[in-house]
Amino acid sequence: VKLAIDIGYRHIDGAFVYYNEHEVQHDIVIVGYSPIGTCRDESWVNVSSPPLLEDPLLNAIGKKYKKTAAQVALRFNVQRGVVVIPKSFNPERINENFQ
Repeated sequence: VKLAIDIGYRHIDGAFVYYNEHEVQHDIVIVGYSPIGTCRDESWVNVSSPPLLEDPLLNAIGKKYKKTAAQVALRFNVQRGVVVIPKSFNPERINENFQ
């Protein structure tokens, strides 16, 4: 792996696409502390976009696989190697986050 990185290759998973080549090269693990969403303040998010859990694409993917938009978002990050730390006070959602 070191030789491949030294000569310019990057993670087989496509680090270039996700702009995390530096992290992959240096074995840095990315952590998502609020991977399902955050406050809707315009200083944090583009308020003209739908909230993450209302995103039409996430919901369409979820419907296809019989999952919720939250489960799709979590899975996307897990598959990219991101450590996800979702939070919820709702027992149903807490259970859902583990599925």
